[in-house]
Amino acid sequence: MDAIQVTNDEVVKVRKYFKVKEDDIKRDVKIIIEWIRQQQHLPDIDDENFIERCLLRNKFRVEQTKQKLDGYCTLRGVHLNMFEDWKSIIPSRELTTTLPLPKLTPNLERVIVWKLRSSDPNDYDIISIVKYNLLLFEVLIRNDYAVGDRFVADFTGHTAATIARNNPLIISKFLSLYQGAYSGRFVGCDFINAPPFINLLLSILKKLLPSKLYGRIRIHKDLKSFHKVVPKECLPRDYGGDLDTVENLIAKWDKVFEHNQPIFEKNLNMLSNENLRLGTNKDNSDMFGVAGTFKKLNLD
Repeated sequence: MDAIQVTNDEVVKVRKYFKVKEDDIKRDVKIIIEWIRQQQHLPDIDDENFIERCLLRNKFRVEQTKQKLDGYCTLRGVHLNMFEDWKSIIPSRELTTTLPLPKLTPNLERVIVWKLRSSDPNDYDIISIVKYNLLLFEVLIRNDYAVGDRFVADFTGHTAATIARNNPLIISKFLSLYQGAYSGRFVGCDFINAPPFINLLLSILKKLLPSKLYGRIRIHKDLKSFHKVVPKECLPRDYGGDLDTVENLIAKWDKVFEHNQPIFEKNLNMLSNENLRLGTNKDNSDMFGVAGTFKKLNLD
């Protein structure tokens, strides 16, 4: 897929990073498929490609992957409203840009740029933003092969009013879905073009995030500092890089979303049936810390 590129050599390097071999992966994929078949409350999931990438996002830990696959089917059902109206989402027309960059960094990380397209706080709809991002992660969990996600938050156009519109509950739901349902591996977040009032957002995030995750946020004063973390060959021209512009790169994601519409529709039905869950039913409203705080999540 042209929008996110992973070479065979990079796949080998990622596996080497996690100290796994292809035969080990094939064995563990079969173990998980068999486990899924034994779980009456889970739908059939026999896509080996999908399961391998879930293993990857969980550092090839089998038991953790089982938990996250359960979370994939359960949490998405709990927050089904977050997947409504998905057909209307077109990346190049959204009021925010969420753009996975095509090249992996030398550290084998996938860089994801996020920025506003409008400075009008009335245009800042965090629920729509979350829906857009969840569809994007539906694509990444099935196609990407990286050691983790590095987010770049570009605050150009942000005002105190737009930051104040961040709803902590919605952010918490998104984070629980990102980590608990999509096995997100957050390796860092780099703030660029941050305004003086960035402390307002930081205060919100500090209450929501575990200290380990919050400690991975960096604020860069200039692009020179930023390029020490993400090299120019992995960045768009907008950020002094060698790649195409953000506008042209995000346009490619329109076709990616269009191509994946059958998967988006099919996955709306890939939900758990809690009436069939063996043993004591979990309180899904509190699964992975969905209710209240994100701090129940185990991040590594």
